[in-house]
Amino acid sequence: MIRRAMYTALLRQQFVLQRNELIALTVAAGAIAPVSLLGVRSINGVAAAESLLALAVPLTIFSVIFAATTGLVMAIRAYSADSATRHTYALALPITRGDYALLRALTGISLMLLPLAGYAIGTYLTVAAVPTPPELYAYPFGVTLRCSLALLVCFSFGFALQYGLGRNAGRAFVIGIVLLGIVEIANAMVFYGVLTSDFWRALASDASPFAVFNTQWTLFDV
Repeated sequence: MIRRAMYTALLRQQFVLQRNELIALTVAAGAIAPVSLLGVRSINGVAAAESLLALAVPLTIFSVIFAATTGLVMAIRAYSADSATRHTYALALPITRGDYALLRALTGISLMLLPLAGYAIGTYLTVAAVPTPPELYAYPFGVTLRCSLALLVCFSFGFALQYGLGRNAGRAFVIGIVLLGIVEIANAMVFYGVLTSDFWRALASDASPFAVFNTQWTLFDV
């Protein structure tokens, strides 16, 4: 009962803190599939099959940007608010730091359901509005499921980095990106691509959680 009450209180507090961001992210998520559809051509009132297949390119780009942005924003913003008040709210609660971090993670994941719902609505409305040729099928549920997994991966990465390193998370992230860039430049110029090939291959393999970003997000397919 106590944890449920604290979860409800944290959920309400985080929603008030991020409601403007949540509204913007939900509206943006709902617009992804319709905006991706703008370049689709039609023949006699029916969308051309090659245009619907090409829809996967902009849909993938916009969806990955959305998932990364939403996941990281939901993971970082709550900690930033706590840090600005020197964690007085967290210290005032009768729970351990580990329990507090767990509740923060649960509330962040719960609130991400709003942008995910916007993404699902936009996807299903797009499918309903497009006359599909008989050789193609629509997969709105599959694309929405993929988006939910991408959101969870990005949120988990951002949350672990932020709550694991605290105020040093941003600095560590920038240093990591710079070091990765240096290694990749040296890899291309000196080692001819063999130095980090196994690393990227493992990161993109089916066993990696980041494999969700490895292929195109296909809304229409055979």
